[in-house]
Amino acid sequence: MRIGEKCVFTVDKDMFGGKLKAGHKYLGKCAGDMLVSYRNCIINVKSIKKIEKPTIKKEKAPTASDYKNFADLCFECAIRYRDSWTSIISGKKFEEGDWNGLQAGHGVSRQHWATRHNPLNCHAITSGENFHMSIGTTTIIAKYWAYVAKKYGQAVVDDLINGDHTTPKLSISYLKEDCRLCYSFFTRRLEEWNRTHSPRRSADEVIRWRCESFTKKKTDGIMKVLKIIKGEQ
Repeated sequence: MRIGEKCVFTVDKDMFGGKLKAGHKYLGKCAGDMLVSYRNCIINVKSIKKIEKPTIKKEKAPTASDYKNFADLCFECAIRYRDSWTSIISGKKFEEGDWNGLQAGHGVSRQHWATRHNPLNCHAITSGENFHMSIGTTTIIAKYWAYVAKKYGQAVVDDLINGDHTTPKLSISYLKEDCRLCYSFFTRRLEEWNRTHSPRRSADEVIRWRCESFTKKKTDGIMKVLKIIKGEQ
């Protein structure tokens, strides 16, 4: 230990009229081998130890998967609230929070990132209907696109089906912006829902609610992204 370096020390007997008590720890400065400078006095000590600086553990930055998970969560929650927790195919209504019963069904497969978070390409449908969409059941697919055409026009359907599905470069900056847009979309749809329903939940509360069925690792990643997105609002 260097001379003048801060240290923790103990003495083997009471000193300075009891201001230093044997066995108690005090702060001083190293003044040599078993010597400490304390209140402008050099004293012999029983023990001396260097003050260790606390190690600050830096939190790891979110991964690309964390950003993708966050964007998917916000977007798919927004779709359920936008469609009033009701399937656009069968009209079946679900209780708020029935994440498995009612799902966010994509007209153009969600594997295409170009349309993955396009609100016109995704609507609330039952888990069974979503399964039939995924295996190509023509009657269910036809009902889905008929709804989209009636609501937005046939040109929208044609553009979604025949449009450019090239996957953009999924850089961290791109994914972060996608998260920001999905979070904003979600908060707006939730605000609309809250005007006519109770209890009124914040977007952050719903995100934590949705995460209850996720693994701790996935949840931790989503929460990291939430902090970043909230800091950029």
